[in-house]
Amino acid sequence: MAEGEKRNFRAIIDIAVLAGIVILARMFLERLLPLFYERFGLYFSDFLFQTLSNYPLTIAMVVADMALITFLFKKIPYGAKSMLRTSIELAGIVLISILSSVLLRTYQINQMDEGSLFFDKLFWFTFVTNIIFNVVIVMILDVIYYYRWSHKKALAQEVEKRTAANYQYLLLKSQLNPHFLFNSLNVLDFLIQTDPEKASDYVKRLASIYRYLLKIESQPIVLLEEEVAFVKQYANLLQERFGAALSFDFEIPEEALTKKIVPCGMQMLIENAVKHNIANTSNVLRISACVEGDTLIVRNNVQLKLKSAPTTGLGLKSIKKQYQILFNKDVVILDDGKVFEARIPLV
Repeated sequence: MAEGEKRNFRAIIDIAVLAGIVILARMFLERLLPLFYERFGLYFSDFLFQTLSNYPLTIAMVVADMALITFLFKKIPYGAKSMLRTSIELAGIVLISILSSVLLRTYQINQMDEGSLFFDKLFWFTFVTNIIFNVVIVMILDVIYYYRWSHKKALAQEVEKRTAANYQYLLLKSQLNPHFLFNSLNVLDFLIQTDPEKASDYVKRLASIYRYLLKIESQPIVLLEEEVAFVKQYANLLQERFGAALSFDFEIPEEALTKKIVPCGMQMLIENAVKHNIANTSNVLRISACVEGDTLIVRNNVQLKLKSAPTTGLGLKSIKKQYQILFNKDVVILDDGKVFEARIPLV
């Protein structure tokens, strides 16, 4: 069980313990209250009304209960130290109940003309009544604070998740910029000297690719339609460089284009294929992309270069991490030495 799940479980235990205390208190009082009535003629409802009719005292108890829960909320987060938190909570309830009972009993004696014992049966019955009142108030406050805590935690986790996914995307994008741009500029230099009109068209397509990268910079996922359009532009620029030595086959059904994908995933797979495999007219590098169900499949034939450029595997790791962070899904890689295949989930 992950640390976050353990803390959530312990937080639920915190609330469950207090709820159990309320239930046990009720069972105990169902036995105790009739005893008070049978032996002393005292009614719980009368004493509860007596407490609640003293507005300053009632407000003071509620404020004290709120202060107790706020203190625990700040010092001992839910799920951190369940036993310690519960012990402090119960001790706080008892202390608040004793103080409120003393104040109420003092007020009652001052109102009476004749002397009376301070710690008599009336005091203890008032104390029991105040404990029940404070336990209920603390229980309600605990539930409210727990809901607020869990809601804020969920928001924080979502922000963390998106930040992590965006970081992985930026790592991926940082790979595209230097390698691709360097090779593209070499091709552009050649075209400027041999075919200026073609060079102008090449610059426009190159600009279109970087415009797409700027557009999706803050987007953790994009439409497959957008990604395919971007990849086709990228493939066209590669084909300008390799000519007939490189073959592309994209078979993406129209109904799949509305699904979503992590940006630059397809591009990175194509770049890796070109980077590590031979591509010439005798050994054509064939790259294909198709959709099966909710999976995008990108394949290429394997014909590794004898001296392939060193790889860190950063791009592939980045895509895998993005899918784990955002969707808890796996990118599956299959490589039998003849065909390299990547299976990317579509959302």
